[in-house]
Amino acid sequence: MMKPRPTSTQPWRRLGGPAVFLRALVRSFEPLRRRRALPAALLCAAALLALAAPPGSSYAGASRPMGVLPAVHRVDVAALTVIDLGTLPGGNYSYAWSVNDRGQVVGLSATASGSEHAFLWTAQGGMQDLGAAAGGVYTLARGINNLGQVVGDRNTPPIGPAQAVLWSRQGALQMLGTLPGQKDSVAYSINDAGQTVGGSNSASGMEGAALWTSQGTVRSLGALPGDSESWAMDINSLGQVVGLSFTPTGPDHPFLWTAQAGMRDLGALPGGGSADAYAINDLGQVVGMSALGAPADHAFLWSAGSAMRDLGTLPADADSVAYGINRLGQVVGASQGPAGANHPFLWTAQGGMQALGSLPGAAGGIAFSVNGAGLIAGRCTTASGAEHACVWMPSGASSSLRQATYLETTAR
Repeated sequence: MMKPRPTSTQPWRRLGGPAVFLRALVRSFEPLRRRRALPAALLCAAALLALAAPPGSSYAGASRPMGVLPAVHRVDVAALTVIDLGTLPGGNYSYAWSVNDRGQVVGLSATASGSEHAFLWTAQGGMQDLGAAAGGVYTLARGINNLGQVVGDRNTPPIGPAQAVLWSRQGALQMLGTLPGQKDSVAYSINDAGQTVGGSNSASGMEGAALWTSQGTVRSLGALPGDSESWAMDINSLGQVVGLSFTPTGPDHPFLWTAQAGMRDLGALPGGGSADAYAINDLGQVVGMSALGAPADHAFLWSAGSAMRDLGTLPADADSVAYGINRLGQVVGASQGPAGANHPFLWTAQGGMQALGSLPGAAGGIAFSVNGAGLIAGRCTTASGAEHACVWMPSGASSSLRQATYLETTAR
C-alpha cells in the first residue's frame, strides 16, 4: 500500500525514523513492499465521539461493549461538501491531520517566511497559527482531543532535535520530553484523559513507542517479541494504543497495547508478512494497512474476535491505506492508482469503499481523520495543483460546527 516519500528539504524530514515521513506522507504513500528502502513509517490519526455532545459531557456511546457496532446507514458521499481550509497568511500549502468531535481541525501550514507552523481551524474563527508561540521553529499539530488540547512537535532549524509538545486550550506550549537517554520525540495522538502517544529516538537512531501521562511522566511501551523498535500512532479513550513494532531490516508488525496485557501482535492479511496499525476507535476497532501475497498493500479493519478484514481499493487502483476510524466504524484513507495518484475514500460496512469528492477543477487527496458526526479532514489538491488542508462536511453539519465552536470559545 502506500507510505510517504521524503520529498521535502525541510529539517523535519532529516530527523530519521518514522518522524521523517510525517509531512511527506500527505503527498504520497509508499507501499510496504518498497518501504524498506526508507526508514520506518507512519501517520497520524483520528478523533472520536459525537459532534452533538455538548462540551464537558461524556459521549453517548462510551458504555457500548467493545466490538459491537451501532447501526450505520450507507453514507451518500455525493452529499458531502468539500471545503478548502486555505493556508496561514503567505503560505502556499497546508495539510489537515486530525479533527475532533467539536469540528476543530489541526495540521500544518506553510507561512510567508517559508517555515511550517501548526494550526488550529474552527468554522467560527478560521485558521489560527499555533506555531507563533514556539518562536522561530517549525511546528506540526497531529492530534486534538475533545477538550481542545493539541499535540505534535517542534523542530529548531537547521537540524535541531524534534521535541514532542502539547498546546493547552489557551494555546500555551508545553514540552513533553523524551524517553530516558533519548534525544528526539514526536507526539501523534491525545485522548480526553490527557494521555499522549508517539515515539522517541535515541542518538543512534533506535526508535521507541512512548506514552505520556497527563501528569507529565513518560513510559516506554516496549516492542513485540523478536522486534527491537516500535512507534505508537493512536490512543483511544480507554487507553488502548496502536502502532507498529519492527526491526531495522525486518517487516512491520501492527500492535495493540493495553496497560493490563501489554503489546499484542495483530497479524496481517493473508499472504502478507508486514502491516502497520494507524488508528483505533473506542470500540477497539483498528485500521491501517497490510501487505498482501501479491505485490500490493491494502487497507485493513481489525476487530477483536474477527479475522483482519481487507477493505480493498477503489476501482482500477492497486493499493490502499486506512488512516482514521470513528466510533460508528466509518473508515477514511486513500487509494492509490498504478501511476501513484492518491484518491481519498470513505469506507462503511454497508457501502464499502467510496471515493470522496474533489475541490472544483481538481482531483486527488488523502483523508486522514473522521469524527463522530462524519466530518472528514485531510489534504486536497487545488485547481492550481497546490495542496491544501480540507474537510468533507456532511449535509447540515455547518450550523452544528459553528455552535460547537461557539460553545468551546465561550467556555474558555
